Amino acid sequence: MAPHASSFALVIIMFLFIEMHLQGATADYGGWQGGHATFYGGGDASGTMGGACGYGNLYSQGYGTNTAALSTALFNNGLSCGACYEMRCAHDPRWCKPGTIVVTATNFCPPNFALSNNNGGWCNPPLQHFDMAEPAFLQIAQYRAGIVPVVFRRVPCVKKGGIRFTINGHSYFNLVLITNVAGAGDVHAVSIKGSKTGWQPMSRNWGQNWQSNSYLNGQSLSFQVTASDGRTVTSYNVAPANWQFGGACGYENLFSQGYGTNTAALSTALFNNGLSCGACYEMRCAHDPRWCKPGTIVVTATDFCPPKFALSNNNGGWCNPPLQHFDMAEPAFLQIAQYRAGIVPVAFRRYVKP
Repeated sequence: MAPHASSFALVIIMFLFIEMHLQGATADYGGWQGGHATFYGGGDASGTMGGACGYGNLYSQGYGTNTAALSTALFNNGLSCGACYEMRCAHDPRWCKPGTIVVTATNFCPPNFALSNNNGGWCNPPLQHFDMAEPAFLQIAQYRAGIVPVVFRRVPCVKKGGIRFTINGHSYFNLVLITNVAGAGDVHAVSIKGSKTGWQPMSRNWGQNWQSNSYLNGQSLSFQVTASDGRTVTSYNVAPANWQFGGACGYENLFSQGYGTNTAALSTALFNNGLSCGACYEMRCAHDPRWCKPGTIVVTATDFCPPKFALSNNNGGWCNPPLQHFDMAEPAFLQIAQYRAGIVPVAFRRYVKP
């Protein structure tokens, strides 16, 4: 990512849950299938936050703890994010509890090819597996079971509060996270329209983050969201023409808040789901005498640099996990490196202001 590119976020909520619920209620989601379930994330499900769907804080996004990470066979490279599944523990009276639960797909359970499919490699292809948030798992099975057989089926999602559009990025790079979708739940196509443009298809960047490279500043924004069942909801003018970017940390105007230009957006590995907002880092350009300038700088974490899984970690995907990356405000970057460098290696440490 170029040094001048910074990340921003704007959250827009559209109260379309009634239409989406009504549409989803008529869809055919198929019958019951067999699989297995385990659990992760701890008793409070705090370990389930973030994840491969990009939803971040599952509490604030409305998903709560009835969530699951899907195996490769179910995840569909992220297109299944937001889908809902009804399931029950089956064929194991020692560990199963009665009743069913509905969970939303919010994460990916990666395969572990070092382990066999029936001994730890539960998420290996072609297994249909749910790694559930611990509170959800405990609604259908005993904790000591560890893993249980389940039967499951797709069901319509029932969500409260409407579709949410979270716009991360900057001018010419609008990365829109779409959450809290009722009905089918999993979004398969998105279009965006500014008040001065026609409808433009967006490309899926990762999870349920959809990308547009158009300049849409100063325009009211509309969206068309198409779910996996082919049904489309159009949300007109969900953002007024005077909408403004605001940082993912919520600091908004960094000048009036006292942060100035010595700031940086942090990669996933550093951002800690927003807990690192406000942290200070001292850094210097290192090991690149052609582009480095002498001296150090102290920057404050004021934003998030989203991953770009469509690009490799060493060619544009600078903020992809597990990389520790700072997308600095341009004036800050220019204090330690030449503009033409674009990207430079740095040495850094946490800094406590005296």
